[in-house]
Amino acid sequence: MKRSSLLGLWALLVACNPQGDASGQATDAGRVSYYGFDVQRITGLLEQEIDDYGCPFEISRSDFDRTIVPLSDDQVYNPSDVRAKVVFGADVFYIDRSGVGKSPNGDAFAVDKTAFASALVSTGSCDRGAPAGPGGD
Repeated sequence: MKRSSLLGLWALLVACNPQGDASGQATDAGRVSYYGFDVQRITGLLEQEIDDYGCPFEISRSDFDRTIVPLSDDQVYNPSDVRAKVVFGADVFYIDRSGVGKSPNGDAFAVDKTAFASALVSTGSCDRGAPAGPGGD
């Protein structure tokens, strides 16, 4: 990966790291709707559908940042096969089945899917037809 691409990714992470919410409190825990990377579906999930089908989880900002890996030139975000929505304050990130994400400003990034799923902490029951655990098995 080119050095400029890595610098761009680093700048994206810094720019997207919220310093706090409207109340002045730090926004360290992100709300996550997660469906599972390995779950087979006849059709994919659209960005607007992930909250309806995904299970509720949380992820810390530091854990989320650690899951980000270099994006190869051939990886493209697919908004028709979304598997996770991550919300930190006003910032919303979407991640597709292949582990490619879309940042709040529209830039693409990639996550280590195993690390991402392992970092999730359940925040409620899942009765939406999505997988019961973070692994999606």
